[in-house]
Amino acid sequence: MKLYFAAAAVLLFPISVRADSFGEAAAAFQKGDLASAESIVSALLQKQPDDAAALGLLGAVLDSEKKYSAAEAAYRRALRITPDSATLLNNYGNHQAATGDLAGARATYLKAVAIDPSRTNANAQLATLAVRRKNGVDAMRYLDHLKPSDRSLPQIEILRMQALFLAGRSKEAEDLQGRLSSENDPRVSFSAGLALASIGKYDAAEILFSRVLEQAPSNFDVLYNLGLAAYHAKHLERARDSLKAALAQHPNDVDTLYNLAVVNIDSGQRQTALELLAEAARRDPSRANVQLSIAQTTSALGYYADALAAYDKYLALVPADDSAKRERAFMLGSSDDRRQGIADLQTFLHMHPRDKAAHYELGILEAQSNPDDAAAHLNKAIGLDTGYVPARLGRGVLSYMQGRPADALPDLQFAAAKYPDNPAVLDRLGETYLALNRASDAVAALRKASAIAPEDSRVLLHLSRAQSKAGQSEEARATLARFRALGPDGRNLVPAPGIVDLLGLSPGELQTRYREELRRRLATTPDDAALNLRYLKLLIEDGDSGEAAKVAAHLLDLKPPGPVAAEAQIDFAISVSHTGGSAEGLAQLDRVSNEFRSGDYYLARAQMLDGAGKPEEALDAVQHALGAAPTRPDLCEQAALFLTRQHRAAEAVRLLDQASRSFPGNPKILLVKAAALAAIPKPGEAEQILKQIQNRWPEWAPSYVTYGIFLESQKRAPEAKAQLETAVTLGASDADAFLYLARATLDAAPDRVDDAGKAIQQALTMAPQDPQVQAVAGRIDYQKHDYNAAVLHLTEAIRLRPGYIQARFTLAQAYRALGRKDDALRESQEFQRLRDQNPRAEDDF
Repeated sequence: MKLYFAAAAVLLFPISVRADSFGEAAAAFQKGDLASAESIVSALLQKQPDDAAALGLLGAVLDSEKKYSAAEAAYRRALRITPDSATLLNNYGNHQAATGDLAGARATYLKAVAIDPSRTNANAQLATLAVRRKNGVDAMRYLDHLKPSDRSLPQIEILRMQALFLAGRSKEAEDLQGRLSSENDPRVSFSAGLALASIGKYDAAEILFSRVLEQAPSNFDVLYNLGLAAYHAKHLERARDSLKAALAQHPNDVDTLYNLAVVNIDSGQRQTALELLAEAARRDPSRANVQLSIAQTTSALGYYADALAAYDKYLALVPADDSAKRERAFMLGSSDDRRQGIADLQTFLHMHPRDKAAHYELGILEAQSNPDDAAAHLNKAIGLDTGYVPARLGRGVLSYMQGRPADALPDLQFAAAKYPDNPAVLDRLGETYLALNRASDAVAALRKASAIAPEDSRVLLHLSRAQSKAGQSEEARATLARFRALGPDGRNLVPAPGIVDLLGLSPGELQTRYREELRRRLATTPDDAALNLRYLKLLIEDGDSGEAAKVAAHLLDLKPPGPVAAEAQIDFAISVSHTGGSAEGLAQLDRVSNEFRSGDYYLARAQMLDGAGKPEEALDAVQHALGAAPTRPDLCEQAALFLTRQHRAAEAVRLLDQASRSFPGNPKILLVKAAALAAIPKPGEAEQILKQIQNRWPEWAPSYVTYGIFLESQKRAPEAKAQLETAVTLGASDADAFLYLARATLDAAPDRVDDAGKAIQQALTMAPQDPQVQAVAGRIDYQKHDYNAAVLHLTEAIRLRPGYIQARFTLAQAYRALGRKDDALRESQEFQRLRDQNPRAEDDF
């Protein structure tokens, strides 16, 4: 961060009053009339070109006018004439210091003091340069050469205080500091504060600036430097208040905007910091530190596309910054183009093979698609630095994701020890303990995480699970109640170190972040074909057919390359099939040229043929797709579900195995695979996958719905009820969740029929045309002895599905309870007829 430093006194050579034009030039210079001084002394030198005093005066005048090149020439001419002039050497040293040639200035000052050992300015400047090098002993040596009368000057005493502190003579330094602090002149206190700040004595500097502020409460320089000193002293609230007050004085000052942003970043207020940085960038787009901070802050906030743009701007200003090139590649892979980001990082590593951060970042990017390579890079980063916490944390998370909690534990314990106040790390550690059946350790880690982030609903959910497994039933219920009150989307986001959270985000969070990224990018580059194609796929997955059709039409108007155009046509066809029906979708799909009819094309075709009631043709299309390596996970899911419905679950598993290799981080693929395995039936394998999904994405509601349905089908109603209750708590809002919760409640706790009734009412609201929902509603009414309501629901279920065996059985019972014997007999006979036709049917509620 920038600090203002007290300017050293520039002691020019003594000027003897001369009655000629030299005296006039000197007098004009002393009055600050630089133009007149330059004109007079230049005229003098036209007549007397070898007048060394005049040349020296010209150099001083030109320095004051910041005409440094001309001043350099004047000084050199003068020194060739009088090379042993201590006065001239002193002032040439000042010139060199002003132009940034500190090494040259030091050499020149040393020549001056060799001629005149007590020369005040040269010794003071040599002491100043020694202080800048943090060499207090050398600084004291030069200061000791000064005359006693010079040593009492305030600026020399301030310099001596700095030198004493740096030389380790703290007692003498503090005594001098106290004497300076007691001065009534605020200018002396301010300069002393700057001097203390320059040697890292920020607490003392803050005290001095505070005293000055009492005398000048609206002085910008005092407020600004007080803010910086307080920041370095870790007094963030005081720093923020002072810099805000300074900004009120000068709202357009870029330094103040930047430093106030830095204070907000360290205070965890990154969004506020980003607003300040954006304003600073608007005021001065050429400030590299501002662009770099924008890149780093947007990255920490998860705005990876914005970070990518900021790194581009920064690198245009500082093209040689290799670490920024590495981070740009990481941002590219995290937001816009994972493959290109990986390729850029690989190129970077070819040039910098021992860069641990590059290995870590490449490992993070490859974790979803190539976990083995990801592990290799994380191991390499750790091999380069065993204490590199981001890589240890990343490897721990990766091991956990791969179902190896025992391998994950040491790394996560290490990360938690280094980041003891980071709830995201503690949460992952708790989940790992739970996977290892160390419930009490899990409770301890998760309880600490919850104390740090009390409104993080994910932590509360995990803590509830751990407490339940640890036998702490009452505590688990209380924690779950807190979770329900907060809601599944409650977050107190405390970023994990680096951006390792990319590995641990839930599917919903990943989708939300991806959607936000795409929209931000499209807002700035609306005609980017690749971005439009990604957005089109997202809209189709979200079911927004109307918007998808508009985006598809716009994309095709851009006339993208053949493969991109084919993908757009496939997506457009899918969108058309959703709005205009399967026939229109197939007609649109036929426009895809033969050379671009990929596996995705055939899966989309199968989906539409199935919708058109042509299952045999749909099966043929799926067979084509299996041999053409489909790349669309959504189409693979739909095809697998179609195959399962067609009693070809084994083929569905084959397709999903292929898809899971292409999309190892896609939980929907795994969920559909579990359903297909259950249908084969391979319930053990299905349940193992469901457990893996919940271990990796414990807050993803669909996994609990599917697991609950699976358990209910296995006649494990109490476990099913617990899964479905968790699903609803997590925000599951589909009718199936409430339907099966009602069924599981009836089977597990028949005495809680009212709870089952509440669940089925939710399902009825969502899916009144679902025969199962109507049938279960009728069963619940029957158990509540509301037979008339039962008849209404069961009759509707049979209308919707005439062959519904169990609905007819319960309807017969309801009629019997109402005394309607003929109706009961009719339904009993129909039930028996259907049963005789299909004795193996398990058509239950």
